[in-house]
Amino acid sequence: MFDFAQAIMEMADIDCKLNPIESKDFPTAAKRPAYSVLNKAKIKADFGVEIPHWRISLKACLSVIKNI
Repeated sequence: MFDFAQAIMEMADIDCKLNPIESKDFPTAAKRPAYSVLNKAKIKADFGVEIPHWRISLKACLSVIKNI
C-alpha cells in the first residue's frame, strides 16, 4: 500500500510525507496473508481482456478526478 500511496502523491504532484508501516502495526478485523499478489492470468485467458499496468490506470483515474 505504501507504493500505491507514494505513486498517488507523485502523480498528483502532492508534497506530503508518507510513513510506511507494516500490516501488523495497523490492526484490522480481516486476516491478511503475508504476501499476496493479484494474478490476472485467469481473467485474461477466460475473457480475452488486456489489463493495463496499475500505474497506467492510476494515472487515468487521477486525470478524471482532476477534471471533475
